[in-house]
Amino acid sequence: MAWDEAWEEIHNTEDLGRYPSEHLIRFVRRTFGPLELTRPLNALEVGCGQGAQVAFLAREGFSVVGVDGSRAAIAKANRFMRSSALHADLRVGDANQLDIADETMDLVVDVECTMGCTFSAASQLIANCYRILKPGGWLFSQTFSDETTVGSSFETIDRLTYRNIVGGHLARKRLLRLTSRSDIDLLYACFPSREVNTSSYTSDYETAQSVEWLIAARKELVN
Repeated sequence: MAWDEAWEEIHNTEDLGRYPSEHLIRFVRRTFGPLELTRPLNALEVGCGQGAQVAFLAREGFSVVGVDGSRAAIAKANRFMRSSALHADLRVGDANQLDIADETMDLVVDVECTMGCTFSAASQLIANCYRILKPGGWLFSQTFSDETTVGSSFETIDRLTYRNIVGGHLARKRLLRLTSRSDIDLLYACFPSREVNTSSYTSDYETAQSVEWLIAARKELVN
């Protein structure tokens, strides 16, 4: 998974929130709930950033691993976890090169991580998530749809893949890849069971639209 160095500058200069994705919260409570969390569960977040999702999962009782390519992000995440009296195994590295054994995770979380890499890198990452999930384990992905307004100007580097975005809520120098409905079928083909929903809102007097895919993919159980 090619690491975009633009994220190091972003994490060095910005505090990117302490609140987890509301969609992840709903998914975890619906899928696992208090009964499931009476037994030990393992979770991995790829592209964990400054730790919002990791902290939420730790509070819910998961044993959590978080990985991000940015040293600044992991440093901030560690400080956040300490200040919250929480623990997680936070690592600087490439999510596709993690030393995690096969079939050891109950949940893998991708909140706007795979959107930051090329289609081929995202495909490799999702296949790696499948590898490390236990039978019956879940991958939760939240990623921008191709119906999202990109910005007033941008550089196109591949199909639905942009960088140097100017204007709008996605304005940054880093790479951004949008996902079409047909892309989901290709990227998540290794998961036979998938639930796909969307979340959308408009801004800038309803001229800019943000649409995100919410994908819950389950690894098949072994008979």
